[in-house]
Amino acid sequence: MEVPEHPGKLIYDEKKLQEIMSVNDPNTIYFYDVPNEYVKKEYVAFNNYEPTPFVDEKGVKWGSVEFYYQAHKFINYPDNKKAFEEIHNCPDSDSSKKRARFYEKEYKGKWDKEGWEKGKKKEYYMKRGLVFKFSQHKDILKLLLETGDKNIVERSPRDPYWGGMLPNSLNRLGDMLKEIRENYRKDKKIYLDGTDLEPIKIDL
Repeated sequence: MEVPEHPGKLIYDEKKLQEIMSVNDPNTIYFYDVPNEYVKKEYVAFNNYEPTPFVDEKGVKWGSVEFYYQAHKFINYPDNKKAFEEIHNCPDSDSSKKRARFYEKEYKGKWDKEGWEKGKKKEYYMKRGLVFKFSQHKDILKLLLETGDKNIVERSPRDPYWGGMLPNSLNRLGDMLKEIRENYRKDKKIYLDGTDLEPIKIDL
């Protein structure tokens, strides 16, 4: 599985950012963690913060993809059980991310941040979380299928890796959702390449 190179942190002044974020392509479905004039309320369900509990292949219950993704940064590192469990038990998705940020600083030099960023781990765990989410929430899967052949973009004003609005953004999260959509149409199964998970057949 080839992992795209992170475009790096992009900083714009407020005027330039407003110009960038005013783009509204009618052939694109935009999603984010809150609805706005560009993001319809129903498409908030596509974002990783949305409370969408699922159970992984080990029988562990997660509150959202964000919980799952953030906790697994520390699955194989010193004191991983403490960090892993604390993030897993956070009250909401935002708290799970903030707790992960705390441990990134706490374990600086001990956890393989470069391996997470440039290796396969960040995409591996993101894809697994999405497979669990969409295979266990038929309503969101149906919503995804109803997007037809439109492009799907996370409307983030900050994230050029997972989001797709900033110049040179990779839109990795949107691309993964499109891949789930196309895979299901083809095989009636939920899967993403590079997860080590067997395709999950879903009847709608």
